[in-house]
Amino acid sequence: MNDDQLLGAAASALERGNSQRALEHLAAVEDVTAQAWHLKAIALGGQGNIAEASEAVQRGLSLDADHGGLLYMRASLLERTSTPQAAEAAFLDLLRVHPNHTGGLLEYGWLLASNGDTEGARAVLQRVGGNVRSEMPDAIALEGVIEASEGNIKQSRTLLERGLEADPNSTRLHALRAMLASAGGEGAGRTSAHLRAAAASNPRQAAALGYEARYLQHWSMAPLRTLSRFSTAQLWLGWVAIIFALRALWPDGPILWIVLGYLCFVVYSWAYPPLFRKWLKRKGEL
Repeated sequence: MNDDQLLGAAASALERGNSQRALEHLAAVEDVTAQAWHLKAIALGGQGNIAEASEAVQRGLSLDADHGGLLYMRASLLERTSTPQAAEAAFLDLLRVHPNHTGGLLEYGWLLASNGDTEGARAVLQRVGGNVRSEMPDAIALEGVIEASEGNIKQSRTLLERGLEADPNSTRLHALRAMLASAGGEGAGRTSAHLRAAAASNPRQAAALGYEARYLQHWSMAPLRTLSRFSTAQLWLGWVAIIFALRALWPDGPILWIVLGYLCFVVYSWAYPPLFRKWLKRKGEL
């Protein structure tokens, strides 16, 4: 195969998730261009070799300082390894050269949202094409995080449902679902720390949040999901109010059995989740 064919084969391998095969194709390339370094950086990054991926990015940029893929890769790597300020500067460098770079706009929006700048994130999201905003899972999830962080929980849930219909396996949508479940009882205007965590662009954080969503959505967790919308104080006050109301309206009613049922639920809420999580981990599902 000639160099163009090797680059095409490497790109195809990356689309299939086979980073090692991509590196094998790239090793045979004779004229190593900026695009070849870009593909190598993606492959190395996919294997977790961040230092080598960063070196590949720098070598590629030395050949083509305006290469959109390399500029995007540099910003993404800085986001994982450096400060938010360094990552933001790198995304701005990318968008100065390629102002309509969809991936760059979305990741920059996620970066802003994860640092609490929902107004800036919304402004960046508006620069993404309308079709992308309405169809791309990452864009839908970002808009959902922005809405939720501004207190618009109902709108965020609507976006979440629409996004999951399009891509039920989206990690960021699962992360948003988990965080909405955790923050269900918070009032408008309060920016939940959980929701800000959902906005984080760090892939490992997002993956962890996605796994958490699958854990929370199991049928056996339904009682806890429902009651997670309320604070501990609200639950206690609610139970006390129910017991006193029943005693007043139904003096001879089975109050003792209701209290025992409540105590059983308390034991379930404390003991079951960690045991269930341990069982899922043993099965390899978490």
